Amino acid sequence: MALEVLLDSTYLLPSFGIEVEGLSDEHIEALREAWSRGLVRYYCLPVVWVEVIGKVCREARRSGAEVSDIVDVAIKALLESGMYEWISIMPEALKLAIRTL
Repeated sequence: MALEVLLDSTYLLPSFGIEVEGLSDEHIEALREAWSRGLVRYYCLPVVWVEVIGKVCREARRSGAEVSDIVDVAIKALLESGMYEWISIMPEALKLAIRTL
């Protein structure tokens, strides 16, 4: 059975060419390899797009890069690669999370 992992924006930002401190190319390759071997399933919540879009736009302004070129390719890769499963939060899950605090 594959390990199920909920990812935050940290693991999506490299798809947009944004380096993340403590996350090397080797780490990213190991994550891809684990997924391709069926050892792990990656889940993402749609809310991560808020943070990702903000960081992508900020980094593009800093570097003078064209945002649309970077974003078009990365979004397509994230949504269509099959590597990430995009999930919604059900109200029952939120209630359970609050009860366990």
